[in-house]
Amino acid sequence: MAKAKFRVDDGKWDTLLELGYDIVYPFLDRGDYASFEYVVRYEQDKRAFRPLPGMSARTFPLGIGYFVEQGPITDKGFGICEFTRTFASIPFTRTEGESVSFSITIDTVVGPAAIRNELTVLATADVRYEYFLSKPEPIYAPRVYSGNTTLPTLMIVQDSEVGIYKGRIYYRKSYFANAKNIKFISPG
Repeated sequence: MAKAKFRVDDGKWDTLLELGYDIVYPFLDRGDYASFEYVVRYEQDKRAFRPLPGMSARTFPLGIGYFVEQGPITDKGFGICEFTRTFASIPFTRTEGESVSFSITIDTVVGPAAIRNELTVLATADVRYEYFLSKPEPIYAPRVYSGNTTLPTLMIVQDSEVGIYKGRIYYRKSYFANAKNIKFISPG
């Protein structure tokens, strides 16, 4: 027999009441079973509501989550409101495969003259996603190679992308390719 949910009202609705939570695994489809988001539902007197400072940390059964999003405030009547707050863990670094094309310039010295060739390149790249609590520096891909230079075994092939994942959690997306997987398509 299921019991009805009830709350004993002591008249002090200024205290934040946690109603429950949902757990979201944002990268489960990519094999990350550890990164999480808790979406916590609360109820409180509207007059007592105070915004939570950004990136406030809270410990959950799965680990530490940082406050990243305040949900809309819903009026429940009689001065009581309901709202959600989302707390996210810092996702683990992960690598995914992707086919990318990019251009490189190779300078070749022939006698007294230098010849510059721009080549379009196709490669299977490892796309690395890294997450930080402060804004990371981007990693820049080299633009010009000398004709007598051997390409590095693992090279960054495009400038990395830096942005905000959630709240004040930043990400850096970088493309790395193994030189043996690079195919030169055509001169630019």
